[in-house]
Amino acid sequence: MTIEVAFFLPDESDAIRIHETYREDGEPDSPLRPFTELSEIEKCAVIKNHSKKFQVASVNRVKVGWVSFSEKSGGAEINVGFGLFKEYRGRAMGQIMLGHAVKIAGIQYPKGELIARTRVENTAAVKTLGRAGFTQEGFEEFPPIAKWPNPIVYSRHRFKR
Repeated sequence: MTIEVAFFLPDESDAIRIHETYREDGEPDSPLRPFTELSEIEKCAVIKNHSKKFQVASVNRVKVGWVSFSEKSGGAEINVGFGLFKEYRGRAMGQIMLGHAVKIAGIQYPKGELIARTRVENTAAVKTLGRAGFTQEGFEEFPPIAKWPNPIVYSRHRFKR
């Protein structure tokens, strides 16, 4: 069976769906509010930010989640983020999506290394990162102001060149 994976910029409904997934998956004290409770200015900011920051992933023409890349250190490090919409979790979609995203990143950022961080209790994400070629390198602690639960699993993907 051929698997077709594509990445594209999110439209407004995709941006809202990404926001809501982040909110629902977040910590109990997360400052993220439901999209419907945001002011019009906040809604516009969410849509604009998510439309620039994320790429929606489709597998066999079905939107399953998103990826994001952000350069650090002049392109030497590329932070990668990813997420799946709830109905596609547990079906190997993360592995498929992230595997293709890593291939694209190797072309887009030929001199960089991919860095991923995830919550320790998110064992599905930790496993998905390992299957996509990331090596767990340890744990990081963030200051309380960062709103990240501690500790964070820190993983790296080095491209074979």
